Amino acid sequence: MDDKVLRKRKIKAVIFDLDGTLIASKEIIRLALETLLQKHNREAFSDEINQSIRGMPTRQVLAYIDPEQVDSLLLEVVELENYYRHRSNLYPGTLETLRALDNAQIQLAVVTSQAALELEHVRAYFPLDDLIQVWVSADDTLHPKPHPESLEKAMGIMKVAKEQTLFVGDSHYDILAGKRSGVLSGAALWGRNDAHDLLALDPDFLFNDPVEIKELCLP
Repeated sequence: MDDKVLRKRKIKAVIFDLDGTLIASKEIIRLALETLLQKHNREAFSDEINQSIRGMPTRQVLAYIDPEQVDSLLLEVVELENYYRHRSNLYPGTLETLRALDNAQIQLAVVTSQAALELEHVRAYFPLDDLIQVWVSADDTLHPKPHPESLEKAMGIMKVAKEQTLFVGDSHYDILAGKRSGVLSGAALWGRNDAHDLLALDPDFLFNDPVEIKELCLP
């Protein structure tokens, strides 16, 4: 999409995915799942499964291990994620971008595939509540990403039109959710080594650095 067209729309809200978009958390997710699988004497996920679960709601991932024990497995995985939390961080340029957008009175939201309990611990660790007004977890809707419901919920809370909303994420679940909800979709490429799955979905924008979002949205 032409930048001039975007500016005419006057973007009023930017919605972000969390893992792999705002937070470099791939390592702690991998370590938590590997430890959980070992603890329950399960085989490591194959490369095919690992690829398919990228961006998948946590509860659905845990159902691969034991569909009858998802709630108890969630408690375990949150404990493990907290143990490894020090290995995660905000991507460079993230705070700068969020602050610039907030200062420009652009509303900010997070729509994540994390369960509500996971998100509670992430918000306690990373001080983002002063910048992000709306948080939507996979537990806050009946149909998480790639269904559009979670994005529609965030837009409803912010009272912003889809035509004036940009959604940025790093997984095919995110781009699909953006397409299905009718918002502008942006692929976060800074945490990806191979983004062919995102490019195949033809997102409206490709971002190689979080700062590019600020540069696109602000006059």
